[in-house]
Amino acid sequence: MANNNQDASATEIKRKPWTVMIYMIADDPAGGELLDQQANRELDEIIYATLGGDRDNMHVAVQMDFRNQPDVWRRVVGKGTWVQPESAAADPSTLYGFFDWVATACPAYRYVLMFWGHSRGPFGLFTDRFSSLIGSQFAEEDLQSYVAQTLTLRELRVALRNARECLQQNVDIIVFKDCFMSTLETAYELKDSATYLIASPDIVPIPGWPYAEMFKPLSTK
Repeated sequence: MANNNQDASATEIKRKPWTVMIYMIADDPAGGELLDQQANRELDEIIYATLGGDRDNMHVAVQMDFRNQPDVWRRVVGKGTWVQPESAAADPSTLYGFFDWVATACPAYRYVLMFWGHSRGPFGLFTDRFSSLIGSQFAEEDLQSYVAQTLTLRELRVALRNARECLQQNVDIIVFKDCFMSTLETAYELKDSATYLIASPDIVPIPGWPYAEMFKPLSTK
């Protein structure tokens, strides 16, 4: 159950060795029902992988924007869920807010940042439909008036500067579960933003990643 009025910063949060930040965006016109369904499946896998490890060593914070559900959902696995008003996932300010929240709710000595959703490679991440809903959230989309908005690589670079300020350090590892992100353009824009970058130069398969295996080294002392 969502804790609408609960503030994750109400009590002092323990700083752990790692925090995994997952920015999961299924609210994309190109995704349809399939992306929502896969997002829910992978969220279950992420929760299972987190709860099956040593939670004293790792926070897992997820921000989810579904296509067929209103609002934006934030979750600290094992702690609670919070609901935010619907916002444009491709707007840098939405990503800034995610970093601000993580810095308070899930402090750590090292950070992994995972992006999840559609990508256009050098042309940017995501294509949020929020701009087509002006005046009536979750009204029927008007494809004639829809204007695509992506989070460009330059905007991502600036957002990661904000992350550095919020977290008081660089992100250690950036992981893209997004197609076509292993490019020279991405590497150039993010060269000062993280120590390691994990991405694919091709299409990323829809089936989920082995989260339990991925999280195990992070949750082990």
